[in-house]
Formats: sequence, C-alpha cells, structure tokens
Amino acid sequence: QTVKGGNYYYHAHFFLNPIALAKEVENQSRGNNYLANLYANVNILDNLVFKSSFGANITTYNDKYYKTMNVNRGNPSYGSVSNSLRRNLLTENTLNYDLEKKDWTLNLLAGFTYQNEYFENSSFQKSDFPDDDIKTPNAATKIDSATGSATEWSLISYLARANFAYMNRYILTASIRQDGSSRFGKNNHWGTFPSVSAGWLMSEEEFIKDALPVVSNMKLRASYGVVGNNNIGDYSSIGLMSNTNYIFNGNKVGGYSPSSFSNPDLGWEKTQTTDIGIDLGFVKNRINLSLDYYIANTKDLLLNVPIPQITGFGTALQNIGKIQNRGFEVELMTKNIVGAFNWSTNFNLSYNHNEVKQLGPDGSPIIGYQEGFPITKTEIGESIGNYYLFKTDGVFKDEEDCRVNKNMSYANKNPQPGDIKYKDMNGDGFIDGADQWRIGKNSFPRGNYGIYANLSYKGFSANILFQGATSRDMYIEDVVRGQSTGGYTMVYPYQLDYWMPDNTDAKFPRIAMNSSVNGNNNYVTSDFWLVNGRYIRLKSLQLGYDFRSVLLKNIKWLYKCQVVLSGQNLFTISPATKYGFDPENGSTNNYDYPMQRVYAISLNLGF
Repeated sequence: QTVKGGNYYYHAHFFLNPIALAKEVENQSRGNNYLANLYANVNILDNLVFKSSFGANITTYNDKYYKTMNVNRGNPSYGSVSNSLRRNLLTENTLNYDLEKKDWTLNLLAGFTYQNEYFENSSFQKSDFPDDDIKTPNAATKIDSATGSATEWSLISYLARANFAYMNRYILTASIRQDGSSRFGKNNHWGTFPSVSAGWLMSEEEFIKDALPVVSNMKLRASYGVVGNNNIGDYSSIGLMSNTNYIFNGNKVGGYSPSSFSNPDLGWEKTQTTDIGIDLGFVKNRINLSLDYYIANTKDLLLNVPIPQITGFGTALQNIGKIQNRGFEVELMTKNIVGAFNWSTNFNLSYNHNEVKQLGPDGSPIIGYQEGFPITKTEIGESIGNYYLFKTDGVFKDEEDCRVNKNMSYANKNPQPGDIKYKDMNGDGFIDGADQWRIGKNSFPRGNYGIYANLSYKGFSANILFQGATSRDMYIEDVVRGQSTGGYTMVYPYQLDYWMPDNTDAKFPRIAMNSSVNGNNNYVTSDFWLVNGRYIRLKSLQLGYDFRSVLLKNIKWLYKCQVVLSGQNLFTISPATKYGFDPENGSTNNYDYPMQRVYAISLNLGF
C-alpha cells in the first residue's frame, strides 16, 4: 500500500486489492425482524374446542454501499442504497372434538388457514460525488440506475382429520386437505391431498407375548399420502411484461414486451408416498429398532419445457413428467450399559434411489450444460442428473506423446505437453460429442448415516455425533479452473500440483487461461474433474461436568451447576476436503461460506 490517499497495488486491473476493499469500501446491511403471535381457545362444549391464532412476521432491510475514488483507481466514486420489506401473515382456525370411551377413543379436527406474503424492494445508485467526505446520495450529481419491484402470494387451505384407536392397539388416522395457491393458473388453483395411516401394536396381543417374550414392543405401520409442491415463482402462470426499448421516429422510446408464456392450466406438482414400517423393542426396550420402506411417485412435475419458437418463447413452465423415489430407513437405539455408568447409542441409515419415469411430450432427455459443454443427462429409466462426460486417459507427457496421440485432443489437433488426453469411446478416430458417456453417479448422495453416543458417569457426561454420506460424485472443474487462472478464491496446497516440465506426474494439467491457445482442451467436461463426495464428519462433541453431583451437593437451593465444553464440525474425512469443498452441502462453489468450526464453553445453573 502507498501513503494515505495513494493507490493500492493490484494483481490485475480488474481485481480489487483486498486491503482496499476492507478499509475504504463501505458495505453496511441493517435488518429488523418483528414477530407477533396471538391465539385464543374457546371451549364450546365439554369435548369441543375452537382455536384461532394469528401470526405476523415482518422483516425490513436497508443496505448501503460506497466505493471511494481511491479504490476506483481514479474513476468517480459511487454509492448505492437499497431497501426491502417482507411481510408474512398467517391465520389458523380449527375445531377440535375429543370423545373417549372404555375401549376406544376418537379425535376429529376441521379447520381453515390463510397465509399471505408481500415483498417489495427498491434500490438506486448514484455517482460523481465531489469528494469522499460526504457519502450520502444527495451529494452525488448523476443517477446511474434505479429499480424497484413488488410480489405477493397467498395460500388458502381447508383441512380435516380423524384419529381412531381401539383397545390401545389398533390405530387409524385419515385426513384430507384442499389447498388453493395464487401461483397457479386460473383453471388449476386448487389441489386435493388425502392421506391415511394405520398401526397395529402387536406386542399387546397375547399370542405375541407368549411366542416372543423377549419382544417388549412390536408395532406394524403402513401409510399412504399425497402432498403438493407450489415452489415456483409468484407469477409463473401469467404472461409477464418486461421493459423494452424501441425506435420511434428516430428516437429511442421505452415500452413493454411479453417476457414469459401464459399457462392458465398450470397446477400442483403431486407426490404420492406409500410407506410400510415396523418398530421393535427388545429386552424391556433396551434395544429399539425401526425399519421403513417407501415408494414415492411424483407426477405433474413443474418443468420448463421447450415450446415452438413461433410462440416467441423458447420454453414454458408446464406440469409434465414423472419421477419415482424408493428406499429404506433404519434406526437402531440401544442402552448398552445402565447403572452408575450409562452408555447409549443411536444409529440411523437411509438409502434412496430415484428413477425418471416420464419426460416431456416425446420423452427426450434433458441435458445440463456447463460452459457450453454437456455435463449431465436426465433420461427415462435413469436417475436425475447423471454425469455425461468425456472419459480421459491422463495427460500428454511430452512432445512425442503429443505427436503420436494428437487425435486424443479435443479442442484442436496440436496439443501441448500437459494437456488432457481423451478416450475415443466409439472408435471413429477422433474426439467429438459422440464420445461422451454416462460416467460416475450424480451429485445426490444415495446413502446418509449418523451415529450418536451418550455417556455419563456421576457428574461427568459426553455426547458425540458423527454423520456422513456415501455414493456421490462432485464435479470440481469450474472451481479448479477459476483458481488456476486468477480468481478470488482461497489457495490450497493441491494447486501446486499442476503439470510443468519438471512435474510431469502432476495431478492436474498445465495452467492455461480458458481463452488462451488450446486452453479449452483442458476444461472440457470430463471425468478428470470428478471427485468422490463421500464423507464422515464429527459434527459435534460435548463434554460436561456437574459440580452439584459431588462438590456442591450440600447446597440445597442449587440443583444444577454444569460446565460444558463443546465443539462443532471438528473434523471431516473425505476425498473432497483437500480441494476446499464441503461435502455436506455438496457445493463445489468456493465462493460459498465454509462450514464453521466452533468451540464453546458454557455454564448451566439451576436454582
């Protein structure tokens, strides 16, 4: 840095010096959140209760930004101000009826709910401030931009539910709700969503008690239900207008033009789920096991589908396609040791497989692109978003390798040492789009698991939680390229392992800007950039001691005095961590804020 008032050093003309950003750029954000909840219960009859509630959540934000002339390298300073308001209102009104007899109980509920959310924001930017002493917008003379918007949505629901239990062992629940969303077309605002579930507490049957004395709990469960998805834009079913300039009498004039296609029949995406499960308890419930198997069929997917160009648009949001998810969930809870020393564990495991059943009018696959190259393919009979890549065969070692195997280059036929080599999968003698194949898995983990342990001895206690995921691939090319060609991201040790004449066995190809000669050859979407995203993480660790148990036990008015040391995200084992990625959130964007490692100490007192 130069003397005060001077310019800062830049490592490129388009990158700001981080010291300048920290010291001379003002970037403030202030927010307020207001919450209010009111409710009333009215006992109409002995068994009939009316409940009404109202809640409001109002959030406001004010953001201010100012960049000085010094940071702007002699260009005029500029500042911006933006304000936003989000207001969410919810009212719920229900009637609840309870009836209890000798052998059975009945609960009935009927209700109505209404939710509305309104959002608005406005912002403007001004420049040509006389100096950097007065930074409020009124000091600037030029308006660079000004914009504002407002959106609103509403959801109305009618619902009913019945619970019935007989002899405390046969349980039946049925419900239905009808939801109307403002986001859908005028012909399809409403969706109906029924559900039914049944349970049989088999361990209360005499023949189970006689045949399986070691079983202390056995419950068989089954359920079927339909849920809806309206997670789309607030005005996705309506043909919107956008600002458009045109020439009239030789002058540029502002106006409007259609920006989206209307679909009055756009409606709810629906998922029908069937679940069968069993709960088991052994040895007076010291061992508890829950098993579930489910199949979820989603239809009327909310997808942007290509439409004829004659309409003036390329795509339109429609209800089309079917997807099936099926899998199982296991939970095992054990009390391993009970006494002065206690040790219990909880293990859970889930597995999910999805399969595309229907796509579009003609079943054509959906191709995902990155930097103009195909990277994923979603097709009937396969999982969503499978990687669709070129297969690689290392890098060109030297000039002789480039000469002999030049047809293994993609971008051109004059590869350089350190460039990636691609396999000719169809054997036609050159590399093109026909050589892309399904490789690896997709970015969604098929399996997730967690292990929790609780230990205690007198005043000491410990809680440990591990979690992890399996069967997942992460695509890292975009970040590796950004880091190798001048990005804002952090530097990691693996970045020292790029190909160079004295490092021909490097992990990564030679460093080449994407726009440089032959640079694109190294950044074609390929299996070279796939990383296994499996992981196991020590999510939390908590160690505590209650002084009340021994040292302070004679103090009658103090029933708890516990000191706790805790940590979160203490370590992660994964092939992806050495590249700077967090495998838990699955993102390979190094601009994401990293998962924090937290250490804390706390004192819990009870009187």
